[in-house]
Amino acid sequence: MPPPSRPSPRRQEPPAARRRRPGAGPSPGGRQDPWSLEALVRSLRDRVRSYAASHPDEPPSLWLYREIDSWAADRDDDWKRRRSSRAVLPLAPEPSCRPGCVHCCYQHVAVTPAEARLLADHLARLRPNAEVEVEALLARLSRAAEDCRRLIAEAPDPRASRLALARVRRPCPLLDERLGRCLAYDARPVNCRRENSLDVEVCRRYRDDPDCPDSSLRLVRYDVIWGAAFAFLARWGPALLLLKPGAIEPLDVALSRTMTPGSPIGAEDAGGADHPAEP
Repeated sequence: MPPPSRPSPRRQEPPAARRRRPGAGPSPGGRQDPWSLEALVRSLRDRVRSYAASHPDEPPSLWLYREIDSWAADRDDDWKRRRSSRAVLPLAPEPSCRPGCVHCCYQHVAVTPAEARLLADHLARLRPNAEVEVEALLARLSRAAEDCRRLIAEAPDPRASRLALARVRRPCPLLDERLGRCLAYDARPVNCRRENSLDVEVCRRYRDDPDCPDSSLRLVRYDVIWGAAFAFLARWGPALLLLKPGAIEPLDVALSRTMTPGSPIGAEDAGGADHPAEP
């Protein structure tokens, strides 16, 4: 009796082509996706360079955020135009954020060295304003900075320190809790500008409980646009503001130095680096 024949091996099908992530690089036609991080950062860089070249006598601290906001608004309009042109997609929703809604102001916010400098300069200009109690503000900043440094020092590794900071739930030192407003709104960092939500109740729950499973209902386009702005400031901010490369100065130190009569923060002693600094 002949031995049973072995079944022929199954033919291996070639793997299906993977779908490209939006913004992952050049498109199949060779053109770069205008919504890639690199393209967005370059777009913002070119806009800032153009303004700086045409206004050489204006210090960047007076116009940088204004130009970033204008660029972000243009990108947001472009996103919505693209979406509305595709009939199968619903209209892009808008965030539920409103003046006086401060739930997102009770968490840790990482800033770039350039943003710390911009905040310090902005608050120094507000010093004559009787509504801003400078000494009390400096005390709040110092306490918050010390708490952050302690959490980082106690963490066994950088990942653990990031997780510990993400669980922080305390009012921002720049938040006026009584009036529900930011003392430095015009100079607030990019990570504050990018905060958004489609449901205020979700924000309230996340403020009360860091382990809340539905921590946010965010708009993707905001994260993409403001993520590019953060990358731009981390990469180009120090050179734009003439900050000393390679050094970091926390906001409480920068502000204290700026507030000291006769000791304005300057290029020779300000912080600057290509990675975020803790406030």
